[in-house]
Amino acid sequence: MVDQAATTIAQAFLREFVSRFGVPEVITTDRGTNFQSNLFHNLANLLGSCKNRSKAYNPKDKDMIERVNRQINAAFMTPCTADWVDALPLVLLGILSSIKFL
Repeated sequence: MVDQAATTIAQAFLREFVSRFGVPEVITTDRGTNFQSNLFHNLANLLGSCKNRSKAYNPKDKDMIERVNRQINAAFMTPCTADWVDALPLVLLGILSSIKFL
């Protein structure tokens, strides 16, 4: 992404997430100003999604995110001929569909 502006985040969310995985029932974000903007709240309402913010300094949320980040990093440490940008959706599919993640 070119920047972290609310419009950029909202466009990327629609283009990269919703278009691939569908509209989520719940959108959980951190407390970044780009996610707290009226634009992002209106987008969530338009999609019919409930928008939640993660708790500040919540170790449980941080641990889950760090575990997923480790899995993503491990997937890209193995030799791979594909460009990582093209491979990332499949890596995420594997992680998100694993029993231990669900």
